[in-house]
Amino acid sequence: MAQVRKLRHLKDTRVHIRLLTADLDMRKRRAAEEGLPYQSLIASILHKYISRSTSQAN
Repeated sequence: MAQVRKLRHLKDTRVHIRLLTADLDMRKRRAAEEGLPYQSLIASILHKYISRSTSQAN
């Protein structure tokens, strides 16, 4: 969660994507359980994936 708060200050680009309704519903439920806005949770998931992919490529 601290990472999400930190990233909130660094965001400067909007991204529009289409998701399966079921996938979005699952993320919204997970975000509610963690007390986060679902957009922040999705941004955190993407950030973790990209960071991991980048570090594995090096």
